[in-house]
Amino acid sequence: SVVGTLISDAVRYELSAAGSRLFAVDCLATYNVLFTLHGLAMIFMFLMPAMFSGFGNYFIPLYAGSAEVALPRINSISYFLLPLGSMLILHSIVAELGAAIGWTMYPPLSTNGMTLNTEAVDWIVLGLLILGMSSVLGAVNFLGTILFCGAMPAPKYTALFTWAIIFTALMLILTIPIFTGAALS
Repeated sequence: SVVGTLISDAVRYELSAAGSRLFAVDCLATYNVLFTLHGLAMIFMFLMPAMFSGFGNYFIPLYAGSAEVALPRINSISYFLLPLGSMLILHSIVAELGAAIGWTMYPPLSTNGMTLNTEAVDWIVLGLLILGMSSVLGAVNFLGTILFCGAMPAPKYTALFTWAIIFTALMLILTIPIFTGAALS
């Protein structure tokens, strides 16, 4: 959350007045990458760890009747992949001209015309793939905990939070490979 807050402050400072303050006018690709990384950092490093991992690692085993999460090593791997993916996305700023992403994370649709097939796009796609792998590993861990590790009550007695985690994890597992295919094409 500290990283997301620092990036948020940089974006707000840049937008607080007309003209460019932190970034050179010809280097707005850096701003675009930071803007997108802000969204990714807040989702993957603040919201998901707080809601899924913080509450999920505590409540899901309780609701499922399990002693702990099903796959603690996969849980650890998913945590360790988060900073790696974010560092690769940050590295795309300094690689050649930058990836120039802004409102879309699909690089061919968001380039500035000069950076379509550069090293920066490769770094950002690799970072997005690693963040996607982290999400899928966390989702598999929660599904395994809910479905296989406990004496889950009848569906009508299952807590709403457990159903929300089941559906969210299924949607992550189904959609991340599609986003990966879009990023690699």
